Amino acid sequence: MRLLQREPGVRAVSTFYRTPALKRPADPPFFNGVIEVGDALGPLEAKKRLRQIEQALGRERTADRFAPRTVDLDLILYGDEVISSGELTLPHPDIVERPFVAAANGGSTWIVRGLPG
Repeated sequence: MRLLQREPGVRAVSTFYRTPALKRPADPPFFNGVIEVGDALGPLEAKKRLRQIEQALGRERTADRFAPRTVDLDLILYGDEVISSGELTLPHPDIVERPFVAAANGGSTWIVRGLPG
């Protein structure tokens, strides 16, 4: 979180939850939570910064996107932005599969633009 604090700046931190690996129940569980950060960076720049932080913390990306990893930082939402490009999709397409995201909102209902359905 120290690296996030520098840029773009941490605004709020949820409780972190131990959750099973999505789509890979035999893999070790993850600790998941949500961190709200500032919006001084645009969405693409924010995603690039998250990737830099992952790399600094020893993340090695492989072809297996569900492989165990040291850290995984995702940009889930960026205000009301709806983006679908080769570089970034917002809201994150897996948001509905991540109950810890809803839990971080205190169980309140979010209306999220750009989700199918």
